[in-house]
Amino acid sequence: MSEIQTQLKSENLSRNLAGTLTALWSWFFLAGLVVFFDVWARIAYGNSFLFNAYNVQSILIFSSAPLLLGLGETLVIIAGGIDLSVGFIMGLASVVMAQAMRMVGIDMPPGMALVIGTFAAIAISAVPGGINGFLIARLGVPAFIGTLGMYGVARGAGYILADGATVSVDDE
Repeated sequence: MSEIQTQLKSENLSRNLAGTLTALWSWFFLAGLVVFFDVWARIAYGNSFLFNAYNVQSILIFSSAPLLLGLGETLVIIAGGIDLSVGFIMGLASVVMAQAMRMVGIDMPPGMALVIGTFAAIAISAVPGGINGFLIARLGVPAFIGTLGMYGVARGAGYILADGATVSVDDE
């Protein structure tokens, strides 16, 4: 009897270990990727990218816009809706902001051009947002359908305003 109990305990232990490893496989994969790329960076560039101040700063800067969009989208989802157009409205706003800054930047100081570009971006973002709100709240269009349509409109408008190219602002 004790031999059977010992065998059952070892089977349960191996089953628990296998279950734990299966549950944590994504963390092991992530750790493997980090180790691989850290070794690669040390070989290729002579230093590590882990905890590098420049790397942390880059991550924080480039993740700020998606985090702000995600925060807004979270509130929409909590309220029971969905907005598929938010990313492309942001793209449209960035094109309008860059165009506005290019137009007024020649005659104005950079700070004032930034303020005018920001107001232009907020104003252009309010237009599709208001249309989405009207379609969903007043006309009863499902949020998925209304924002999917606005997704295409904002994407196309941004593409047309940018002439299909990157809009740069040449100002230090």
